[in-house]
Amino acid sequence: YEYEDQKYKTTSSLSRYGVLAEQTQLLKDRKDLIPEDFLNILASHERAPYSPCRHPEGNVEGQTLGTAFFDLNKGEFRLYKGNPCEAVSNNFYSELNTEKTTT
Repeated sequence: YEYEDQKYKTTSSLSRYGVLAEQTQLLKDRKDLIPEDFLNILASHERAPYSPCRHPEGNVEGQTLGTAFFDLNKGEFRLYKGNPCEAVSNNFYSELNTEKTTT
């Protein structure tokens, strides 16, 4: 993308991607995964202030506004408001089922 902010990419995006890649690698052999396993990765503060779960810190003003989790096997998705670390610990989400019911 020609208009991409290279400074942001190298500080924020790649840092966050690295944490997510490392953490998801640890789950690759597990068979009993639940949504919270992935959401806990998104709630990580590793490599702050450019961590997967962003909070304003120092000159870094950005923060995570929300998180969506899609379960394609069940046809459901969850919407978490705010930072994943707060949403996960408070179990604050809306669960929506995409299946249509017929009468």
